[in-house]
Amino acid sequence: MEAVLGLLVVASFLAIFVGLFRPKWVMPWSESPRRLVAALFYVLATMVFMLLGGLMYGDPDGAASSDQTEELASNGSKPESTDGIAGEGAEHMDDAESSESSGEPEAERQEEESGPGDDRMPEGWRELDKSDEAQSDRRQFIDDLKGVGIVQRIETPTDYPRVYLGSGWERLTVQDKEQFINVVLTYHFADNPDSTTAVLRDAYTGEDVGTYSFDWGLRLD
Repeated sequence: MEAVLGLLVVASFLAIFVGLFRPKWVMPWSESPRRLVAALFYVLATMVFMLLGGLMYGDPDGAASSDQTEELASNGSKPESTDGIAGEGAEHMDDAESSESSGEPEAERQEEESGPGDDRMPEGWRELDKSDEAQSDRRQFIDDLKGVGIVQRIETPTDYPRVYLGSGWERLTVQDKEQFINVVLTYHFADNPDSTTAVLRDAYTGEDVGTYSFDWGLRLD
């Protein structure tokens, strides 16, 4: 039946052009058919046959698309989170958080690797990844913050680093601000276990605008 409808559509379409030149050939039942009438007649016929075909056999492509959509939904597919400074900041923040010992063997290994004075250092400092690779990643992240105008410069006249903030700081969410400063403080904390608090200052006015600490988090004035 589908093939028959296809042939009817093609025949009707060709009859449109034949009717414009030889209307008697496509309308033999009429004594003196007009060209325009013959052409319009087969235009309507073509549309009717195409409509019947669509109603009877539907759209296989549409059905396939629907099946694919349902499959994605059943698999729980979802867009991946965007990569960038915010994502890197969250990852570094998770690495910097103090974690519980995963078992006695791991605790013994850390004790063997610790230096003679490490037992007096904060537990978070002893568990932190202070490798050159980890510090290099944090340094690169801080350079990225400077590149986009979030941080202007960092000074360390005391154990507490002073972070001078640029114009990009105000455009961040509170969560991003906390994550970014956490990376900055972790970088200094890895070298100096007394660096547990960062002082935040406006790079243009030099005034303090807040602090960030591992103990209480971000506090903005």
